[in-house]
Amino acid sequence: MDIALDSQTEAFLDQAVKTGRFASPSAAVEAGIRLLQERERAWSELRQSIQEAIADGGELSEEELDAALEETFQQLEREGY
Repeated sequence: MDIALDSQTEAFLDQAVKTGRFASPSAAVEAGIRLLQERERAWSELRQSIQEAIADGGELSEEELDAALEETFQQLEREGY
């Protein structure tokens, strides 16, 4: 598989390999994909929790839902997702 990267991303990737953070560009890309998978899993769990709360009779206004989603998104970013 070939992947096209912009110059800034390619330079970042090269530096990560040169400094020994990753053994190869492929290892770095795989680590990035694992993070993306974990982030998607966390979002899926959040959506499921919200659906369960609604099904159980929980009521949230659109504003409350937006605030809860934004808070969760910020938490995921702080955790590096």
